[in-house]
Amino acid sequence: MKLYIMNGSPMVRKVQAVINYLNLKVEIIEKNLMNGELKEEGYLALNPNAKVPVLVDGDFVLWESNSIIQYLTDKYDGEELFPKDLNKRYEIVKWQFWEINSFNSNVGKLIWETLLKGLFGLGEADESIVENALEQIKTVAPTLENQLEGRKFIVGEKLTLADFSVAAFSAMIQSESSRFPLNDYPNIKAWLKRLDENEAWSKTKPPFVL
Repeated sequence: MKLYIMNGSPMVRKVQAVINYLNLKVEIIEKNLMNGELKEEGYLALNPNAKVPVLVDGDFVLWESNSIIQYLTDKYDGEELFPKDLNKRYEIVKWQFWEINSFNSNVGKLIWETLLKGLFGLGEADESIVENALEQIKTVAPTLENQLEGRKFIVGEKLTLADFSVAAFSAMIQSESSRFPLNDYPNIKAWLKRLDENEAWSKTKPPFVL
């Protein structure tokens, strides 16, 4: 089994965390965004979207991080992370859709402008985009903050795929340079601290952010 990654990618991080949690042996193949490796013909044959991660399991090729982690937990006995019980399972899936459409879509814009553009030498942050992202975050972050009230993790007392999915950008939003107003959300802040205490997750922390 092979996993194509780009170091530091939040979407890759959630997949690597699940691989660690399940103790899977996976060949890691690093791709370089700045060298155009994601747009090479061979890679586009695997993922026409020119993004990471991509999982190759024999003849089966899968992209989109949430689909990859669902596949891994189903195939490799990860029911603790992704229960077979339909109510519990689709509660997790609900939060995976939410993170893509509401939370991380806006957090990603903020992180790109405040952290990653400079890291890749692509210029200064566009303050209008930063301001818009922060305004959008104010509308969606309370949903997560309220969900975590009285809970250790997003769907209850146990870690699930919902946590790995929503926390994809966690190392980055914990950086003051990101400008994410983490102190305004004590439940989110405490949840991220609990996640950082999980070895499978902490081992995937990108070293160049904090």
